[in-house]
This record gives sequence, structure tokens and C-alpha cells, in this order.
Amino acid sequence: MKPAEKATVIAFVKGSRLPRKQVLAQLGLPKSTYYGWRCRGAPGKRPSRPWNQLRPEEEEAILTLARASPELSPRELSLAALVWRDRCAG
Repeated sequence: MKPAEKATVIAFVKGSRLPRKQVLAQLGLPKSTYYGWRCRGAPGKRPSRPWNQLRPEEEEAILTLARASPELSPRELSLAALVWRDRCAG
């Protein structure tokens, strides 16, 4: 479906006096599809990033710390990163 058609469907569902669930059922459109279209089509919305993905500057800081301390295990490295972050933050 073209973006213009999706926008028309979204506007139709939003403008209906009936509950969204009922309108979507009449259109034969799954709720997940409708809400996906609505979320992705929101103007000015930033592209989503997984909640646990590091920003580039965070990743670089972790890699620098790991290269400087190769003897640390991943768990020790994560603790060192937290301590380093807390010292730098305040």
C-alpha cells in the first residue's frame, strides 16, 4: 500500500465515531499493522533505536577502556565503565 493510502486509512480510522477496534475489523486491517503505520508515519519522529544500543561515543569510550585494560573480564569491564561514568558525571 502506498504511503498516501496508508495516511488516508489512518485519517479515516482516527475520524470515525466508532471504536478503533471495530473500524479496523470492518476494514480487515490488523491492529498491529495500523499502529505500525501510525507510529512510522508520525511527522518529526526520530528513527527508533533498540533500548540497549550504545551511542557511538559510548561505544568508543568502552572500547578505549577495554583496550587499555585487556586483563578485565566483561563483567569487570562493565563495572569499571560505570565507575568511570560516575566519576566523569559529577
